[in-house]
Amino acid sequence: MAITRISSLVFVGGQFPLEMFEERDLFDGKLDRGGQVKIGPIGQFSYLSGTYRFEITPPRIDLKYNGDSVMPETLVNSARVIARIIQQARGAVLVSGFGMNCDTVFDRASTGVSGAEFCSRLVNRRLTELARGTSTESTVKVRFSNAAIRYEVRFEPQAESRGENLLVAVNGHQAVSSDEDLQHKLQLDRLQAFRDYVKALEQRIFEVEG
Repeated sequence: MAITRISSLVFVGGQFPLEMFEERDLFDGKLDRGGQVKIGPIGQFSYLSGTYRFEITPPRIDLKYNGDSVMPETLVNSARVIARIIQQARGAVLVSGFGMNCDTVFDRASTGVSGAEFCSRLVNRRLTELARGTSTESTVKVRFSNAAIRYEVRFEPQAESRGENLLVAVNGHQAVSSDEDLQHKLQLDRLQAFRDYVKALEQRIFEVEG
């Protein structure tokens, strides 16, 4: 099975000051040589040869992992560091949401069909007739809620491979109220629920095409 995966944890809000955070407090401080960019309120930092990333703009903070695992503990632990810093400044810093994301690309050899063909099989034939388009590529998006997490799952042909590979993007969103402790959003049961969903979805993909 040949796949590539990016997991990320995201804090969404407004006006996150770059100077609030010390990049060496994240991912065991293992910054890449030359892997730091600071331009005004924007910061981008790379760790362990690009395996991890910390990116901040005024409206959001992204912590990313590029590797096989879904939401590894090193990523989660760095998110807890960020959450603790933000929590201490909640009077001055707005947080409206916390996101868990996993984008996985499956190559054609893994699924047995191209990404374009996989997605076209998910689209109702009546919808294709209604659209009356000549394109052979479709994007399928599903939204649902499970406990405290609002999911959005997207299937689409990967653009970079011209539709040969399949991109499956899973987003789990949690709204954050003004009086809510951010650490609550990083509870193990919620993170594990997200991991379990991604892994079960992956298994169903291979069962459908297998």
